[in-house]
Amino acid sequence: MGAHCRNLRRLLCEAYEAGFVTQHGLMAVAKRCLKLEKVTYFASDMTNQALESLAQNCPNLYDVRICLQSKRNESHPVIELEAEDATLNMGVRALLMNCPVVRRLSLGFDGWHRDGDVENVVVNDEGLRYIGQYGKSLEILTLDHVSGTTDEGLVAVAMGCHKLRKIELRCCPFGDESMLAFRYGAPSLKLLWAQGCLVELAGLKVLAEREDAVVEVVKQSADDFSDWQFIAYSSACRSQPRSDLPDNIDFVDADYSAPLSSNKAVDEEDGDQNLEQDLGDEEQNLEQNFEFVQDDLRSFTSGDCTYTVE
Repeated sequence: MGAHCRNLRRLLCEAYEAGFVTQHGLMAVAKRCLKLEKVTYFASDMTNQALESLAQNCPNLYDVRICLQSKRNESHPVIELEAEDATLNMGVRALLMNCPVVRRLSLGFDGWHRDGDVENVVVNDEGLRYIGQYGKSLEILTLDHVSGTTDEGLVAVAMGCHKLRKIELRCCPFGDESMLAFRYGAPSLKLLWAQGCLVELAGLKVLAEREDAVVEVVKQSADDFSDWQFIAYSSACRSQPRSDLPDNIDFVDADYSAPLSSNKAVDEEDGDQNLEQDLGDEEQNLEQNFEFVQDDLRSFTSGDCTYTVE
């Protein structure tokens, strides 16, 4: 393909049971298909060198989606991501630095795991800081099973990506402090969806204070909070719930109270008594912790990369 498709503009390589692709195939295409604009690549292995090659040779990229997956059967060779503690931080940095028109970035690591007991970290806070620092044109961001990150990394995204319109978070360790960052940051944000994260009730209520934002909690059923998710979207009518709200969707406002917890169940009998007090304490801690996170970001960034809160 690299040898005979010099005018290739879009590359879609999905996962199949018959085999898999690695970083070598991506590098072969990137070195010859210099007109690439969109890449969706499901691979069993990836390196910073491959992403850097893609960035250096294909500056017109505007849509990049990288998904890592495990080998399909035992006949496939054992693969490694450069080293046991390697990340793709520098590859992400190269993509955003050398491809200034990247508007969409998706990083998914749901089906991929390192061999052995090594922690499955592919992109950490450093990588998210690079997204916030160099993703000036980024409009859509998807993070799926991006472990090894904290609220600090997502705060960098919220405060640095001023054109970000949509962000999707699935099974990532982001909590309430990052929601406070999205209350103030990402001025162009129209949609935020999250599932399987560490956000709790305090974070949702803080996010609901964002101007023009409507926050809704989606449950399995009317009273089932076992696997809840939430969505925040821009709307001119944010003071009251929409008229077509189903029973399994709750409208979040200042008076909203529900046993939302990321890592533990709330006892129904005792939950109502302690929820209001715990929520007030958590909101106060959020404000204090967010100030520390901002100080850390200011000490980390330099040059033309600054993070400000209006």
